[in-house]
Amino acid sequence: MHGGRACARLGGYERGRLFRARRGVNLKETGVNHFSTWADGAPWFAGWGTLALINAALAQGKNRSGLLWFLLSLVLGPLATLVLVLLPKVRSKMF
Repeated sequence: MHGGRACARLGGYERGRLFRARRGVNLKETGVNHFSTWADGAPWFAGWGTLALINAALAQGKNRSGLLWFLLSLVLGPLATLVLVLLPKVRSKMF
């Protein structure tokens, strides 16, 4: 048995780890680690994408290309935010 309620309170990664441990599977032999699944990296992707959207809005507020800064932010992340904050606002042209 899997312990019923105690097992239900565990997250997916922990539940699978507990299940493999009860079956006698050595986790070091299987090569399973914390960084082995896409689901574990999902918060990083969501945070990085959100930062890129915020940077695009910040760039447009400074009269700069939102698309360009969005793409730069996907590559540079927080460094793009720092550069964007330090750059002055571009003056709009009269004509």
